[in-house]
Amino acid sequence: MSTSSIEVPEEAPLVGVGGWLALLIFGLAISGVQGIMRHGIDAVFGIGNLWLAYALYRYMPYALLQAKLWLSIRLLSTLLPGVLLFIAANTEPPEQAYKFEQAINGGAAFGLMILSIPYAIWLLYLFKSKRVNNTYLT
Repeated sequence: MSTSSIEVPEEAPLVGVGGWLALLIFGLAISGVQGIMRHGIDAVFGIGNLWLAYALYRYMPYALLQAKLWLSIRLLSTLLPGVLLFIAANTEPPEQAYKFEQAINGGAAFGLMILSIPYAIWLLYLFKSKRVNNTYLT
């Protein structure tokens, strides 16, 4: 009885908008439209999300760098206020600390930090994904 080796076909490299990258672009576009329908800073973030979705979809130069910077800004804009609330509640004089404690007990600080989780996940994806590297760094 002879053993023959089974030839495994070589996988095609992951390239292009598909998989999780397509989900990211779709999510950016949807959140961009929702943000534009609001006022103030939400509209600014909405325009940024739409631009980023378009840039990633069209393989524009520096789209990956823009995505990493934009998601880093969004991560910091949600994480930093929550952390600062915790710090302020522990460092302010007692007569002023109660204001911060109300925000913390009301869940505002925790809610802000929870909002940062999707941005952290997508940033890790952009740094580690083979599809992203093959699509934008070639």
